[in-house]
Amino acid sequence: MIKVISCFWNASRYIEKCITSIKSQIFSDYKVFLVDDVSTDNTVEIIKSLIDGDDRFILIKNTEKKFKLRNMDELIRDMNLFEN
Repeated sequence: MIKVISCFWNASRYIEKCITSIKSQIFSDYKVFLVDDVSTDNTVEIIKSLIDGDDRFILIKNTEKKFKLRNMDELIRDMNLFEN
């Protein structure tokens, strides 16, 4: 299984293309962790509508700004992404 981490902030202009591109891949054994870094636009609403019912996608909404590196570090550690 491939695990993908996508961290974003105010990505409403681009997030649909990102998710659509991932979903259109032939390979389907993946898990995508979408980490919202306290967006102030409608990014989270767009994501929710695009991933509804698709358990390969996990939306994580921060309650404080963490920036890309800290988001990735915490996710990898907390979810043990490198373990089988």
